[in-house]
Amino acid sequence: MGQVSYAYRQVPGGLCLTGFSGEAPKQLTLPALIDGQPVLEIGSYAFFANGQELEEIRLPEGIRVVHDYAFAICIGLKRLVLSESVEYLGNAVLLGSRNVRHLHLPAAVRHMGTIEEWEGQISAAAENPVFVSDDLGLYERDGREMTLRWISPHDRLSHYRILPGTTRVLKGAMTDNRHLTRLHLPASLVHVPDGALSNGGLAMETYTGLRRVTVDPDNPVLRVEGDFLLERRQGRDRLLKYFGSAEAVSVPEGVFEIAAQAFYKSPALRVSLPASLERICRGAFDLCYLQMLKTVEGLLTFPGADSSLYQPLIQAVESYSGAFDLSFFDALLAEKPMSAGMGALMIRRLSGRLGLTSAAQAAFKKRLKEEASDLFAALALEGDAASAEALLDLDILDSQEILAAIARLSQPDMDRVFAAADLRFALIARQQSRSLSEEEDFSL
Repeated sequence: MGQVSYAYRQVPGGLCLTGFSGEAPKQLTLPALIDGQPVLEIGSYAFFANGQELEEIRLPEGIRVVHDYAFAICIGLKRLVLSESVEYLGNAVLLGSRNVRHLHLPAAVRHMGTIEEWEGQISAAAENPVFVSDDLGLYERDGREMTLRWISPHDRLSHYRILPGTTRVLKGAMTDNRHLTRLHLPASLVHVPDGALSNGGLAMETYTGLRRVTVDPDNPVLRVEGDFLLERRQGRDRLLKYFGSAEAVSVPEGVFEIAAQAFYKSPALRVSLPASLERICRGAFDLCYLQMLKTVEGLLTFPGADSSLYQPLIQAVESYSGAFDLSFFDALLAEKPMSAGMGALMIRRLSGRLGLTSAAQAAFKKRLKEEASDLFAALALEGDAASAEALLDLDILDSQEILAAIARLSQPDMDRVFAAADLRFALIARQQSRSLSEEEDFSL
């Protein structure tokens, strides 16, 4: 077995370990001292995409800080053991390291950043004053309030009861969870940000979505009516979430507002709106296959609508016959910047040629080309590899342009590259495959 050597930098009081080289054993205990100086921190990206043979990493006593993405995309890693001295965990420490199935938070941990693209479970030491866990959910205390930070996207977790005493759900707590179909909300829960109950990310093909939501009858703010989760605000009802499976849906009378992502990835094709409705929040119908919005006056088109109606409009103007009136899109196509959701929707419509005339196809392509690089970046940040790769198939960007866009991303902001890391590898492989095909065609 070869020797392992470590890269490091000076920090107050000791060293920050920034990387390693050499042939690592399957079980690796990081050093507590290097050249007589204590190792206090693990740097950002220190083990990123390294250690295919590494199966276990143990942190020694003395390490207090683990920075962002420190153990991201360690594909061979099965176990990460934090020492009792660890106080701070950065963002997405285990992003993409999917073979790590469990992480235990010692009592000293006071801060934990975002948890992204990881499918394990988290437990917190019983004596930890900040974090609470039931192994499936991670909660954070702040005085008398308790916030649900994260629900494990474990593949066997289909239903979950949020712990009593929880007052808030953090937006993004369910983002990576594509298996959860049933959720119970306690009486204490009174703060639910728009989109906080949207799960499944952007992967349409692996998404089931919530299909049953129940609320404790003593909850003063939230209630369920049919397949709708309603939120009471100043004596009026907002539609916070539709969780049904019907293709034809009627929003309850009395609802004055439809919240952002209320119909996120919903199977609903036809939605009837009540006379009481005053506002549809931007993104209310994100990533739906909605074909029609109906009011008491008929099909909802709003030629002069503002940006809060982008998503409903983009989908509503396509009728069941497939007819498509480009005039309704003129103002929308001219608006900038293009959101990832809007771009992904346009790409899907182009890829499937769903209800698009040749003029509409040309307009969509022109609009996508105008913001292709920025759109690629937005799709990469969302992890929407399918839509980003479709930019190749639709000749919006070629392989070289996409790789150049990735290279530009890597310069100013490494975080964005790591959000797109899996996508980068897929596109490089795709480029190599295409190059081979082009060479074969040329030789013929």
